[in-house]
Amino acid sequence: MVYPVFSGPLAFTAKRPLLLDFDRGSYRAVNRTDYVRVDKWEDVVGITAEDIKNFDTIILDTAGQMLAVMVNYLQANNKSAVRKNTGELSIQGYGILKSMFDTFMNRLIQMGKDVILIAHDKEQKIDDENTLIKPDVVGGSYQIIKRSMDLIGYVNVDDKGSRILEFNSTAKTVGKNCANFSTLQVPDAIKGHNEYSGYLANLIQQAKDFINVQCKSGKDLFDFRRKIIEATEPEQLDAIANELSALKDKDENFKSMIRAIMRADIVAKNIAYNKEAGKFYRKEEGVA
Repeated sequence: MVYPVFSGPLAFTAKRPLLLDFDRGSYRAVNRTDYVRVDKWEDVVGITAEDIKNFDTIILDTAGQMLAVMVNYLQANNKSAVRKNTGELSIQGYGILKSMFDTFMNRLIQMGKDVILIAHDKEQKIDDENTLIKPDVVGGSYQIIKRSMDLIGYVNVDDKGSRILEFNSTAKTVGKNCANFSTLQVPDAIKGHNEYSGYLANLIQQAKDFINVQCKSGKDLFDFRRKIIEATEPEQLDAIANELSALKDKDENFKSMIRAIMRADIVAKNIAYNKEAGKFYRKEEGVA
């Protein structure tokens, strides 16, 4: 699973983290753990499961500098990826860059790692009065990263000096919130040590749990819909209704959706539901 664009020290509260330091600034993090300095793409492109077997989370610091290292690699090794006159990436080059990024990220995910990207922020002027704060990733590279993220969070300090983590997009910040988090106040690294230690590890697990529930609910919805469509007899629909009523892990919204699908489906089958008897029947055979 891929995770948010975050600020430095907070990323080290993830589960067993290893930081790949593209930005050469990891020595400044107050609670830093293990890290590896990355000077060129060749340093990490061949990373193996054995290399990172002792870690659960890979932190990429920063996303912008990581992509810059990838671009440098392309400029030196792939002439078709760059414009002849300027040396900048061509349209084809950005396609290759996206493929490289996706391949690397997927490899980490397939190894069972959580991935955190850190990014600086930058202001983008919208008009004379408004600006938008977004991750500092240049040009088309930003879209490559944005599509890959499950969460994008902005860490800010409010007027009381508290650190705030916001995943929702606002009028001033870019966000992405697949886990439906509310605005969060990050515990103080010193005063709230017990809460701060492992803070991001707990947050990532909450996000995983939320996404897994959503995926399971989606599959369950699909399975119930298939059963309803395939049912041709009232008795089959009775069995589906009983199965639905017996579910303990579904809320009423889920059950209401299934019942709505059943009501729409039975019309074409000339089947109706007898509330008093609590059973389905064929209209010509029972009492409406």
